[in-house]
Amino acid sequence: MEETARLGDLILDIHARTGAQTLVIDHDVGLIAGICSETLVLDFGRKIAFGPTAEVLSDPKVKAAYLGTEDI
Repeated sequence: MEETARLGDLILDIHARTGAQTLVIDHDVGLIAGICSETLVLDFGRKIAFGPTAEVLSDPKVKAAYLGTEDI
């Protein structure tokens, strides 16, 4: 997990140093929750949620697709 935390810090540092935005593609929900202000979730190539990360991660469709809850 230390490696993930270091990666998150490096990604956040890009914006702090340059003002540039960074696109992160990952399945590590903890990393995404920690560094992303907005999140787009795809399920088999189809958009199922987009918006503020906390809202997206609490969406029942996202939970079903990525967090292992029952299908809705």
